[in-house]
Amino acid sequence: MPNPDRDDACITHKESVTLRDHFEEKLRGVERTIAALERLMCVKVSSLEQKVWGRLESLEQAVKLAADMMRERLQGMNEWREQSKDQMATYVSRPELSIWRSSVDERLASLQTDRDIAKGKASQQSVNVATILSVVGLLVGLFSLALKMFGGG
Repeated sequence: MPNPDRDDACITHKESVTLRDHFEEKLRGVERTIAALERLMCVKVSSLEQKVWGRLESLEQAVKLAADMMRERLQGMNEWREQSKDQMATYVSRPELSIWRSSVDERLASLQTDRDIAKGKASQQSVNVATILSVVGLLVGLFSLALKMFGGG
């Protein structure tokens, strides 16, 4: 006699399901799950796609901004190069500087010699004036001595 408390209790015909119906029901459940997962995956993919496009737009803006900044920087560097090139055009080359310097050194040496000659002349003139004054002083002294000795003083 079958025990109703056991799992292997008898199943009536109304309660029975054919194997085919059972697998079809399971298949429909799996199909519903797959459809739900597909919808969920579409939502997730759409969300990820929006995020990716947003990031791509941000990256494009960042690249554009960086390119603009680099262009400005390079333009400033080009201006500096042009200014340096213009400035370098006004510089004297080493050979030209050497020639100019030797010319200046020669003129400076000539001026130094002329100054030394002028100093020598000044010194000679001072000696001549001192000699004349000494002779005049000696003559005045001798004349004064002669007056005291011979004259009436």
